[in-house]
Amino acid sequence: MGFQDNLPGIHTRAFNQVSIDCVYSPVADDPYIFDQVSCKITIEYDVVLQPSGYDAQVIEVGTTITALYPDVKKPQFNSTFETADKIFTVQKIIENDKIFVKMTVSEAEI
Repeated sequence: MGFQDNLPGIHTRAFNQVSIDCVYSPVADDPYIFDQVSCKITIEYDVVLQPSGYDAQVIEVGTTITALYPDVKKPQFNSTFETADKIFTVQKIIENDKIFVKMTVSEAEI
């Protein structure tokens, strides 16, 4: 067993040290997850995002969250992550390497 074989486990343990608890609620037609799932996320505020659309010319600033792939697979648009004080609604997946899933979200206070 080499270093590459241990990499997902190393990432998972490190992620769990810096993340917060939440409940993932998939949309009704999610093909991967059918029920609510307890998981962990990290939150990044004021992230510079690539403009969306072919003719977009303005850089956007937004919020992203990251979750472990085995917990949430491929979250769909409008799936939610609920922490103790906020609800994050998925807008778009921006990175998925089968270890972590990073997505742009909108947020609302509970």
